[in-house]
Amino acid sequence: MDNSLLLIHNAGYIFSGVLTLIAGIVVLIKGKDRLVNILYIATNLLFSIFVLSYYLGVNTADPNLSRFYLMFTLVNLLTVTVNAHMIWGLLGLSVKLKKVIIAFYSIAVALLVFFIIKPEFFLKSSHPYLYLQNFFTPGPFYWVFVAFFGVVAVFFLGTLVKKWLETAGNEKTRVAYLLIAFMWAYGTGSIAFLPIFGINADPLFSAFVGIHTIILAYAILNYKLLDLHIVAVRAVNFSVFTSMVGLLIVGVNWFNEYAIKNVVSFPSWLIPLLSGICVVIVGFVTMKKLREADLLKYEFIHNISHKFRTPLTHIRWMSEELRDEPDLKIRNREVEQIQYATMRLFELTNIVMDVARNSEVESIYNITPFDINEVIKNMIEAHNDQISRKHLVVHTNYEPNLPLINADKTRLQFAIQILLENSIVYTPEGGRIDISVRMDHTTNSFVFFIKDSGIGIGRNDIPKLFEKFFRTANARLADTEGMGIGLFMARKIIQRHNGNITVDSGGQNRGTSFTFTIPQ
Repeated sequence: MDNSLLLIHNAGYIFSGVLTLIAGIVVLIKGKDRLVNILYIATNLLFSIFVLSYYLGVNTADPNLSRFYLMFTLVNLLTVTVNAHMIWGLLGLSVKLKKVIIAFYSIAVALLVFFIIKPEFFLKSSHPYLYLQNFFTPGPFYWVFVAFFGVVAVFFLGTLVKKWLETAGNEKTRVAYLLIAFMWAYGTGSIAFLPIFGINADPLFSAFVGIHTIILAYAILNYKLLDLHIVAVRAVNFSVFTSMVGLLIVGVNWFNEYAIKNVVSFPSWLIPLLSGICVVIVGFVTMKKLREADLLKYEFIHNISHKFRTPLTHIRWMSEELRDEPDLKIRNREVEQIQYATMRLFELTNIVMDVARNSEVESIYNITPFDINEVIKNMIEAHNDQISRKHLVVHTNYEPNLPLINADKTRLQFAIQILLENSIVYTPEGGRIDISVRMDHTTNSFVFFIKDSGIGIGRNDIPKLFEKFFRTANARLADTEGMGIGLFMARKIIQRHNGNITVDSGGQNRGTSFTFTIPQ
């Protein structure tokens, strides 16, 4: 028996189990979505049970006792199902896939009960394998367990790939992280089960399967552009993280010295090499993140200063003109312009406050039924002056007898207003704007569509369009006051309604169309 390989194998699984539990606790404490938090800690607990049962099973000399421990790997029936439920909840797909989730849970529980009643159908007495004292000996229906796990995993990963293809910008990268996490988990984890089917494979390569939980926790908690109010906190967090990694490296080096003294033929260069690589990677990532935080602070302050300067300048000019203006009609018009500039400042303040508070209040939504057509009609009327001034043609198409929509009226109205105002601002004089609302009865979702004949968007810019502070070169020329926050907030609002928003454009000066759905 190769003791050095067994030691690394066991250390890897212990590391994976502990890492999983720690990550679960962190997400439970810091996560904002209660359902996702609960499902994440559940999947991590289930994974930890699997790690413990596997560790005890392969390190027990008694074949029957080993089989008893390995029976607990049945929790993987629930683990893969909870994985799918958690990510679908995170991406707003749980309502759409509700029946699939119920079906998976039902089958998993049924198989679990079946194998508990008939354990000999799942596993037989264990047998030695390579450097492991004992290993899985499959029963006649073990393949059912594997088949269910495979079907759920393939279906689940398929929905992730589909979501990745449909989304853009920051959300696309977030889904990519989720894909990487689960491909690592299922890919490395499956190596340990290949020998069950007669495929020679070393279980050592599956020992560090738990690394996926860090990637997953990052995608759930932190993969979003930094908000202004937490930039300093993130910088401190990176410093603390660096210190913790330093302590971990000290522990790893201690383990290296112990292994050299107590394990025959253990390569003394292996762990120092891995430690050095970790130090370089952590240092690079930390410096990159701190630099990113500094750039973001500068960009935000620059954009917000420019955005506030314009209405303040109008107020100053109008106030100076009022002092010497004898004509009452002109005075009234200038007062109206001051009032308009003041309202713009008020709206800007609200936008900035919403962005700053996004991580704290994003779950507080007041869902009520209301007439979406009436909201859009009132919104168009409120912008009639701007529409008339630019001689725009606004064509609306409302589906008759449309039912009331269940949503947060204030927030959804704000999201629609952002899309409408963008169409007005970026469409040249004499242009056209088409707006429609309909009910998709196959998905039980409201579909909102707005298309303009404006400046359009380049293909390279579309994936970045919903990122915070991003603006295309054409947009900066057409509207110097933009901050690049509106579309980011509109997408957040729609996603919090479990909806999805997409954008399409034929290119520069070929117009832009936005479509978003709100499931009921």
